[in-house]
Amino acid sequence: MVDVLSPFFAILLPFIFSGTISKTISLFRSKFDVASSTSSLYPTREEVLQWRVSFESLLNHKYGCTLFREFLKKEFSDENVDFWLECEEFKKMKEGKKATVQRAHEIFKEYVAAAAPKEVNLDSDTRAATKAAMESGCKSDTFSLAQSRIEQLMAKDSYRRFLKDHLYLDLVDGVENIVNSPKIKK
Repeated sequence: MVDVLSPFFAILLPFIFSGTISKTISLFRSKFDVASSTSSLYPTREEVLQWRVSFESLLNHKYGCTLFREFLKKEFSDENVDFWLECEEFKKMKEGKKATVQRAHEIFKEYVAAAAPKEVNLDSDTRAATKAAMESGCKSDTFSLAQSRIEQLMAKDSYRRFLKDHLYLDLVDGVENIVNSPKIKK
């Protein structure tokens, strides 16, 4: 792996006093083996600040979603974002294919079925509607209702706590400090 973060660490070094910023950066470093420019590895200031305003932009950003998942792991509720991501991937599958039907059953068994290993918090009506959608032919929208319910649950609950958590706040501090730091001469 090419160490693409070295320039980034050189900029951040003066601002790492408590060690928590370095933990957040280490999280990115450990999760992504990327051999490209720093800008493609690390979210921009605008992206990080946009996550504060839009839960959707957080979920749709690769690194934002990873950071949010790490937060949910601490809360023992990462099954919610895992389910949401599985649904996003499922939507991309071709309808009518054997693999699509098989994947739908796997997702249902893993997340939606009562007493599933990673059961998400769905009301009985949504669970029944999802099961009915599967039985009527696994289409790209089979999990749409359940996914929407879980997204709403995360948006009104976990997301608000995430914005106050040190994982996100340290990242905000880091991008704010980079913008305000003097330019490093090459």
